[in-house]
Amino acid sequence: MTRVADANDLELLARAFETFQKTTDRPTLIIVDSHIGYGSPHKQDSNAAHGEPLGEEEVRLTKKFMAGRRMPSFWCRRACANIFGWNWKARA
Repeated sequence: MTRVADANDLELLARAFETFQKTTDRPTLIIVDSHIGYGSPHKQDSNAAHGEPLGEEEVRLTKKFMAGRRMPSFWCRRACANIFGWNWKARA
């Protein structure tokens, strides 16, 4: 069993996956501790983060927490959009 204490720690997650991939003689289990609604200043770790929409202001605050700056209401990396075949020129 491997435990990752923070779901946002990519280095620990990578190590846990490496352990999983190298273990061939027995079953493996990775337990990852996370926070529901992570980054949402008023709803993190609450049932409200799962059971209802965040709302416009909470989304704005969460995006600010995650990016460290203000972000547009809808934002998608170009590489992500390309996976879905979105035509940027048609949306400009």
